[in-house]
Amino acid sequence: MSAPADIRPMVKALLAGQKRADYLQRIFLWIRFLTRGKAPTVKDVGDFVAHRYMRDQGVTWEKGRDFILYTSLRQRTLRHDPAALSEAMFATCRLIGRTIIEKQSGRRYETIEKNLKSALSKVSAFDGGGVTFSQPLSQEEEFAFNGFYNLRGYQSSLSQESLISELATCLEREGALLATEKQDLFAISDFVAVFAIAQMHLSELLWNKKTIGTLKAGTSSNKPDMLVVHIYCQPDPNKMNWVAELFTTTCNVRDWCDASLLPKRFSMGGSMIEGIPDWNVPLDLTPQGRLVRVVPTRS
Repeated sequence: MSAPADIRPMVKALLAGQKRADYLQRIFLWIRFLTRGKAPTVKDVGDFVAHRYMRDQGVTWEKGRDFILYTSLRQRTLRHDPAALSEAMFATCRLIGRTIIEKQSGRRYETIEKNLKSALSKVSAFDGGGVTFSQPLSQEEEFAFNGFYNLRGYQSSLSQESLISELATCLEREGALLATEKQDLFAISDFVAVFAIAQMHLSELLWNKKTIGTLKAGTSSNKPDMLVVHIYCQPDPNKMNWVAELFTTTCNVRDWCDASLLPKRFSMGGSMIEGIPDWNVPLDLTPQGRLVRVVPTRS
C-alpha cells in the first residue's frame, strides 16, 4: 500500500535529522487508523495528538485503569464484594504481563490465569482486606491467588522501544519507510519519544465519566536522568497520591529539556541534592526538538 504523497518526504526529512514536530503530528494522525490492532502504542500516540487532554480508551488508558484497580486493592478502597476483587486481581495480572509472570512463577501464563480464575470463583465474601472462600483452594489455586493478592510493584510495558518498533513496522508496511532505513528511524527514536511525551503530558484518564488519574511527564525514580510519563492517582482522597511510570524512555532530561524544566538542586546535610521536576504546565517542543513550558498568552 502506498502512503499519501506528503508522508514519504516527511519521513525522509525526519530521518535526515530534521526535528519537525509538525511532521510527526501529521504522520501519527495518518497512521493511527492503519495499525490493524497490532501497534497499540503507535495508535495511542496518534489518538493523544487528536485528543490531547482527555482519554477514555486506548492502551495507555487501559494501563492507567488497571493501575487504579491495583492501587485500590493495595489501599483497601475497593468495593466490598467478590466481583470487585476479581476485577482488581485480573487488572494486576494484566499489569505484570506474561513475560514477568512466567519468569517469576516458573509456570505458563495460561496455567496461572486458569488457577487464578478458579480461585476467584470460590470467593464468597470480601471485606476490603480479608477474603472468605466457599471451599478450600488447591495448592496451585492458592499459589496463583496469593501471588497477585500480595503483589507490590510492577514495571511498565509501554516504552520508547515498543513505540519505535511498532512505528517502523507500520511505516514500512504502508510504503513510507524502506527496509534499509529502519536503523535510521531507530537513530531518531529519542525525538519520537519526546514528541510522544509532550502529547501525553497532563492528559486526564476518564472512567465512567470520572477522572481516575492524570499523566505527567517527569524523570524516572530508578534512573533520575531519564524522561518518563507517570500516572498520578488517588484512590482514597484522604491519602497520598500513588505514582507509577507508565511510559519509559532512554531520553536524557538534560539533552531533551529546556533549562527551565531541569530539576533544581538544593542543599541537604552539606550535600547538593537534585530534586524531582514537577511540571504542572503544558509542554511543547522547540524548533530544536526540546521540551519547553508553554507560556499562556494573554487575550
